[in-house]
Amino acid sequence: MKLNLFKILIMCLLFSKTFAATYEVKMLNKEGKELMIFNPSVLKINVGDTVKFLPSTRGHHPRSIFIPKDAKSWEMKGNKEIEVTFNKEGIYIYDCKNHYVMGMVGVIQVGKVMNLDHAIEFSNKYKKKVSMNKERLSEYLRELK
Repeated sequence: MKLNLFKILIMCLLFSKTFAATYEVKMLNKEGKELMIFNPSVLKINVGDTVKFLPSTRGHHPRSIFIPKDAKSWEMKGNKEIEVTFNKEGIYIYDCKNHYVMGMVGVIQVGKVMNLDHAIEFSNKYKKKVSMNKERLSEYLRELK
C-alpha cells in the first residue's frame, strides 16, 4: 500500500512539471515606435510556469518591483539571462533598473488576478518616478481586467 502511494505521488509530481510552460521576454531599446520596452510587455501565465528574460541588448537589468505577498523577488545581474519560476498567484510588476525613468516596465499575471487594486495603487505612485511613458504601466494593468 505504501509503495503504491509513493508511486502515485511521484507520478503526480512528474505530471505537474510536464505541463509547466516557459516564456521568453526580450529587453529591447526599440520596437516599432516604442522605446525601451519589454516584449511581450504583458504576460498571462499559470502557477509553476517560468519566464526567461533574454538580454537582447546590453544594459538592461529587469527586477521585480511589485510582487504578491510572500512571493520571491528577483533581479538580473550582469548581462546573463535569468529564469524566474512563478509559484505564487497574483500580479507581478518588473522594470529595467537602468531605464525605469523611461517607462521600461512589464507585467506578469500568474493565475487569477488577485492583487489588482494594490497593483493599481503601486502604479499611481510609480509613475511619479517616470519621465517618459508615464501611463504605460497603467495601460498594461488595464489589460488584466
